[in-house]
Amino acid sequence: MDAIRFSRDTYSEQRLVRYAVVGEVIALLVVLVLLILFGLVPHWLTLGVAILSMGVVVGIGVSLFLAYRKDPIVLEKRTLLETTGAVDGEAKRIRAGLNRTTARRRTIANETEAAAKIRKAEHERRMASLGGRRSTLKTDQEQEIERALGELRALHMSSGLRGALIADAKIPGVGPGLKQRLSSSGIISAASVSSVTISGLPGFGEAKASAVLGWRASVEAALRAALPTAIPPEQEAGILQKYARLLTGIQEEETTADRDLADDLSATRQQEQNRQAANDQEEVELSERARATAAKKDELATRLAPYSAISFLTFVMSVLPVGGRGRAIGGVGALAVLLGGFCFQGAAALASVGGLVADSIPTFTPTVTLTSTLSPSLTPTLTLTPTRTLTPTITLTPTISLTPTITPTPTITETPTATLPAEGSVSCVPIDAKREVGDVVSVVDGDTIKVRIDGVVYSVRYIGVDSPESGVPIAYEATQKNRELVEGRSVTLVVDVSETDRYDRLLRYVIAGDVFVNNELVFYGLAQSKAYPPDTACQATFDETQRTARSAKRGMWAPTPTALPAPTRAPFAPAPPVPGGNCSPAYPSVCIPPPPPDLDCGDISFRRFTVLSPDPHNFDADGDGVGCESG
Repeated sequence: MDAIRFSRDTYSEQRLVRYAVVGEVIALLVVLVLLILFGLVPHWLTLGVAILSMGVVVGIGVSLFLAYRKDPIVLEKRTLLETTGAVDGEAKRIRAGLNRTTARRRTIANETEAAAKIRKAEHERRMASLGGRRSTLKTDQEQEIERALGELRALHMSSGLRGALIADAKIPGVGPGLKQRLSSSGIISAASVSSVTISGLPGFGEAKASAVLGWRASVEAALRAALPTAIPPEQEAGILQKYARLLTGIQEEETTADRDLADDLSATRQQEQNRQAANDQEEVELSERARATAAKKDELATRLAPYSAISFLTFVMSVLPVGGRGRAIGGVGALAVLLGGFCFQGAAALASVGGLVADSIPTFTPTVTLTSTLSPSLTPTLTLTPTRTLTPTITLTPTISLTPTITPTPTITETPTATLPAEGSVSCVPIDAKREVGDVVSVVDGDTIKVRIDGVVYSVRYIGVDSPESGVPIAYEATQKNRELVEGRSVTLVVDVSETDRYDRLLRYVIAGDVFVNNELVFYGLAQSKAYPPDTACQATFDETQRTARSAKRGMWAPTPTALPAPTRAPFAPAPPVPGGNCSPAYPSVCIPPPPPDLDCGDISFRRFTVLSPDPHNFDADGDGVGCESG
């Protein structure tokens, strides 16, 4: 393709250049003539000629540049260059968009994989929870059957004792008169017989009381020999059906959990496919735009190729008087005159400025004064009057500024941590269980305290142990020992499984300093080991400590001294049971629900009622068959 050349006529620019060359030559000749004729040119004249000459050359250059920018060919080239720049910018944006689609593809895949992992982990936790409920159901079923058998046996004992009437019994030394006396005192069956209810009755000395108590013991022994070994089949079938329904519910939850997992994973994969499809579509569109942009760049490059010769230098060369060989030499000479004159005049201007500055500096000039004196002889006097030149002195005084550096010192506040002692008995306490630190406000009894935690006071019941109730032997000693261990001290409270009991008391293992308080009370025989599932982590430890206390005959395990004759008591009238209530058969004369939770005498209103084995609430601490005798 042929190169494109300037289209406009440059006659006026050529004429301007000729005038500038003639003016530059004249200026140079003027300076040379002055130098030749006078030998010295004043600095101000040289500077004026230099400025005028340089101004002419600069004006010619500016005029040519403005004419170059207005040329139609130059305007066309500039438009093509601007279009090329815009296309290059578009190409860069498209490349950035393609890079984003590539990165987004990886991001979508990673996010989908992470979401699937989180959902699977959640499913595993749910299935583990359901598995735990399965195990709990099996345990609850076994415990309910065992509890039903215990209630059946207790009912067998209580009904048997109530059915063994004193009026029909053959008791050595106890005739109809004494039996009538027992009946008038409310003692009509073996269930009403105890050392407490008989002692003090008129006509019943030690021998007759022993005979009546022996008769009751024989009745109880006969009933124990005939204890049922299993619950009725229909009752057992009902329990099994109940837990089978619960197990079916768990199985349905597991099926639902598996179905939900499959649905969620499918939805996640579908979402990924949709996002990847949208990303792929964007990538296709960007690729098409990239191909179109590349084609446009090639087209613009082809259109710009003929304009390669279009530049300001070629424009300047075109306005010089260049034609044949001679004119070419003349054009180059004109350019040399303009540039050479510009450089010469610039050097002359600098020299002139230096000369003017030097002339402005004052110099030391001596002045000669001749003074005539009328005397026989003439004596000339030479007086030198110096001209004072002031030379300023600049003194640099450094200033030193001291900037203090402030280094903050952090304040470290220690936060107490609830830690457990290394003592052996406390090793049974769950390591990963919830722990709290509190201050003991007061001691209620041998197994209950009040603790302030974060400004709130809570009742705390010791886990796994049971101390005698108020008014029962050893109860006072247990309360005092508990005060000695914890009152006014900071204690660590550790959860087993249950948070509270039905009375909203916190269930906790209690550690005071290096002492495991629950175990310490059992060690001194001031509390006995008593399990209430599921809080049984330390029950084996408590059982072993209780065996040690029993062997050492400490506290409640010490031999019972011979009791003094009891004073005469008022006739004992048992409280009637509540019909239809959830009553434990161990307390036939009153209605008290079976555990859990464990109840103390302070939790109920009944006093001096009949207690049968196994006494699940430990109301009969002294084993005389009467519960909660005082208070």
